Amino acid sequence: MVAPWAVVRKDKKNSIKHILNILIPFRSIYFIFYHYRGKNQNILLYGLKGIAAYADHAQILGQEDDKVYSFIHESLDALARNESSLEDWLNSVLKAGEINLKVMELLDTANTGKYGHPVPTKVPLGVKKGKAILVSGHDLKDIEDILKQSEGRGIYVYTHGEMLSCHGYPELKKYKRFYGHYGTAWQNQQKEFAEFPGAIVMTTNCIQKPVESYSDRIFTSGVVSWTGIQRISNGDCDIFSHSIGQASYLIFISHCDV
Repeated sequence: MVAPWAVVRKDKKNSIKHILNILIPFRSIYFIFYHYRGKNQNILLYGLKGIAAYADHAQILGQEDDKVYSFIHESLDALARNESSLEDWLNSVLKAGEINLKVMELLDTANTGKYGHPVPTKVPLGVKKGKAILVSGHDLKDIEDILKQSEGRGIYVYTHGEMLSCHGYPELKKYKRFYGHYGTAWQNQQKEFAEFPGAIVMTTNCIQKPVESYSDRIFTSGVVSWTGIQRISNGDCDIFSHSIGQASYLIFISHCDV
């Protein structure tokens, strides 16, 4: 029996999104690991998870390569069948490294083509008095959407975790209230989010169970979600529209105040 995540849909675009959305979420990888515990398979799965994440970001900004999608399809099929020899698994792992370099090139082309080439930038740490939004993850389009929508509203936008690099892109640097960086790495989010005096948007990143002190002021977008946590719908960081619901909108605005 072929596992459901290895089924290739006829509609290419929906098939690709189906696979990416299965590979990227943190909990899904545990399910796959449970069924495929061989070391060689696990190494390949780690590689696929990274490839899928990069491919998803690149696709959002219009960069794609069929070779990347073909490798993902073929690898998932091989994992589902579990009939490969040790040599075959090794070749697949080496191929994953090659494809990963390809997809990183795609992502770099997408990011620099849209936001310019990063330049060395001094980034303030901590927060200053005023309305605040903290953006965690590594989806540049999400933070661009937030910066655009928060213009003229007197709100400072801060990065967290992997978002730090966003401060170097010329097209993002131009936003006057793109202020600084708060906190450290994703694994420290529960303590750091609890201490941040504003609203929080979790983009493509590992989310930990939100604690009560900030559970009503954290929002998720894209493939990130948590039961009971409010989502920004349709994969768009449209934080100031009714797409997140009037109640959510009011909660969000109220928590932007320091």
